[in-house]
Amino acid sequence: MEIDTEVKERTALKARANHSDEDRKAWLEKCSAVKKLITDSKRQPWRDFATKLNARSDPSKVWNTIRAIGGRGKRAPEGAAMELKNTSPGDDQIHNKLLTHLPPSGKMALLTLFNRVYKSGQYPAAWRKGTIIPILKAGKDPAFMSSQRPIQLTSSLGKLFEKLVKVRMNYWLESENLLNPKPAGFRSLKSTEDQVTRITKNHRRWAQ
Repeated sequence: MEIDTEVKERTALKARANHSDEDRKAWLEKCSAVKKLITDSKRQPWRDFATKLNARSDPSKVWNTIRAIGGRGKRAPEGAAMELKNTSPGDDQIHNKLLTHLPPSGKMALLTLFNRVYKSGQYPAAWRKGTIIPILKAGKDPAFMSSQRPIQLTSSLGKLFEKLVKVRMNYWLESENLLNPKPAGFRSLKSTEDQVTRITKNHRRWAQ
C-alpha cells in the first residue's frame, strides 16, 4: 500500500534526521505528507458516502454504513458533527448525550429538520436564546462582578446545527481551494509541521 511505503520512508528519514539540516528538512516534509495521506484515506469513504445522502435514504442502511466506516460497532460516531461533548443543555433541556444516543429514525428526523432550516434560512428563535450563568473565579472576591466568569448555556440542537454547517462550509471551501493555502490554524490536514517546514524552506532561501 502507498501509506505503508510512505510510513517506512518516514521512519528511515527519522533515523538520520539529526545528521544534517537537509535530513531534518526531508523528514519534516515526509511527516507532513504522511499525515495528509493518512487523513485523506480515512475521510474519503465518509465524504463519498455523505454526498449521496438525501431525505429518501434508507435509515438502516445509512447507520450500518456509518458504523462500518467508524469501526466502533453500535457506538459509531455519527460523522464529525455528532461527536458532541457532554456539556450542560440550554433552556430546552435537550442534552448532547440524548442526541448522540438517538435511534436511526430519530437521527434521520433530526437531519431532515436541519436540512429544512438550512434551505429556508429561518433559524429558530429558541436556538438563539441563551442563559448566562456566573461562575466565581478561583480565589476571587464574590462581591465584585469582575470576579465572575460568565458561561452561556445555549440550545444543543442549535450548536449541533451550527457545527454541521461549519463542517459543510469547511469541506466546500477546502475542496474548491477558496482559502489561502498558507495558514494552518483550525484547518484540516494542516498542522505546525507544515509551518515548520515552510519556515525552514524560507530560511534556507534567504540564507543563500
